[in-house]
Amino acid sequence: MPQTEQSPAAPKTLAQWQSMLPNTWINIDKLIFSPWQEWQGKLSLALTSDIQQLRYQGEKVKFQGQLKGQQLTVSELDVVRV
Repeated sequence: MPQTEQSPAAPKTLAQWQSMLPNTWINIDKLIFSPWQEWQGKLSLALTSDIQQLRYQGEKVKFQGQLKGQQLTVSELDVVRV
């Protein structure tokens, strides 16, 4: 049977996925988690192949974190008790 050119496999590791990320900045002013509207807020993402940053700001939760390689740093996490 003749060898055929193999199609590229999907990335299998976090590092492979990260290396494929284009420089991207995404801002969503009002993100609603249906049916949990009380958790709605603003989402900001800054993505590069080296560092991925996430910020989320809502009335009941505030989060800021950064992923560099496999190291996740959470610099802020506030949750309002109900």
